[in-house]
Amino acid sequence: MSVGKPQNNNAVQARAYPNRRHFLQSLAAGCAGLVSAGTLAGHWPGYHRSNASVITKGKLLTVQQMHFVAALSETIIPQTDTAGAFATDVHGFIDDQIRQCVSPAAREKYLADLDKYSQVIQQHFQDAFWRLTPDSKSKVVQKMMSAQAPFDSGAIEFFKTHKSMTLLGYYTSKEGGSVELAYLPIPGGYDGDFKVSDIGRAWSLPE
Repeated sequence: MSVGKPQNNNAVQARAYPNRRHFLQSLAAGCAGLVSAGTLAGHWPGYHRSNASVITKGKLLTVQQMHFVAALSETIIPQTDTAGAFATDVHGFIDDQIRQCVSPAAREKYLADLDKYSQVIQQHFQDAFWRLTPDSKSKVVQKMMSAQAPFDSGAIEFFKTHKSMTLLGYYTSKEGGSVELAYLPIPGGYDGDFKVSDIGRAWSLPE
């Protein structure tokens, strides 16, 4: 289950790529062909992030679609001691990139899946995804990831695509790029000032 932002999944993943561009390219590659070659090369069309806390109609997405995108992204990267997906306007980024950076066929499929699974959730859980409790949202995502009822196998691919776009949007934000995406040669730091008696020994001497 890779929902949520345990420091340390994201941090460990980021540290595996000391070169920020290589890391971002690896995220873009995870979009399964959704993102254009220009994006894969690291050239994202300019997008000015919004600090607004109110969901509004996007450049492409309706208000309802923006609500679903925002809530799903925030479930993937929730706010902890650092900003989450909502605070970094990942939903606005996805709306902008879907409009500019994907083929018409891929765009139509993403939008169709967005509406399809939004309706499935509404019918099965008797409410819109963004109005569910955090625990219920996590359960919905778990079901999507494993194609458990009421979701079909297409939900897995939809979620993988959306998750990749969420990570791409988050790690190209100021907060994601400067706070979360940090390379530490020695995760946790290095402290060589301790007594051997405190830790014992990792070898055995012949008797």
